[in-house]
Amino acid sequence: MQEGGAWVGAHVRWNNCAWGGSDYYYKCSDAPTGNGFKQVAAGSEYSLALTSDGTVVAWGRDDHGQCSDAPTDNGFKQIAAGGCHSLSLSSNGSIFAWGWDRDGQCSDTPTGNIFRQVDTEGCHNLALTSDGSIVAWGGRNNYGQCSDTPIGNGFKQIAAGGYHSLALTSDGSIVAWGGRDDYDQCSDAPTGNGFKQVTAGEFHSLALTSEGKIVAWGRDDYDQCSKAYPGKGYNQVSGGFFYSLAIIGDESPAVPEFPTSSVSLVLIVGLAGVVLLARRRE
Repeated sequence: MQEGGAWVGAHVRWNNCAWGGSDYYYKCSDAPTGNGFKQVAAGSEYSLALTSDGTVVAWGRDDHGQCSDAPTDNGFKQIAAGGCHSLSLSSNGSIFAWGWDRDGQCSDTPTGNIFRQVDTEGCHNLALTSDGSIVAWGGRNNYGQCSDTPIGNGFKQIAAGGYHSLALTSDGSIVAWGGRDDYDQCSDAPTGNGFKQVTAGEFHSLALTSEGKIVAWGRDDYDQCSKAYPGKGYNQVSGGFFYSLAIIGDESPAVPEFPTSSVSLVLIVGLAGVVLLARRRE
């Protein structure tokens, strides 16, 4: 997540964007209009957006209250969408959870106002405290995605995948845990330090080096790893279900021309091929 900027990354499942896919549950046509939004997050067949005053807007599938039970007050600074539940982080550092609660992904949410980041994908959740320690809850924990969470503090970022999780230490080293690891999404995590961001897809993972180079590992049957764009200068990466995204910086390699000159490009690589998204430059 890039706080204070025009773009904040989010997990995207099943191509649940404001275009494409079926409109039966996705309700792409219900995406809010206007401007003033500062973050979006896509769950499984529903979506969230965060307005400039910290109000949560939800649309799409609602069979577990993932939309209708969204908080109605404002002052939230981050949102995260899972399979059928969601998390929001308030400006005072407390967490609000709503939606499907089969495995305690909502009812087991930790209390207090010590948190600075939340993330979810599927059914398990992660939260990062103000001192850099990690709290995990929800999900069936059948692959240690919660119980194997590293102890200690000094972590600076977290990322929840389908059945595995990642964390970035204060020196930029990557820690991976959970998951069946049948695609080496944990065991092939790169060594060394100097990484500035990690993100977890359903069965694959990505990291961004201090130079803005993309490193990808894990499941690759739709080229979600092997077709990672070369070069350096990328600003952010995000792992989807069977694809990956990157925000292009000024030093990134040339990409196909987009018809609007005042945008930087976001590439989506994987199951759906390559899609270009746009972010208007400040």
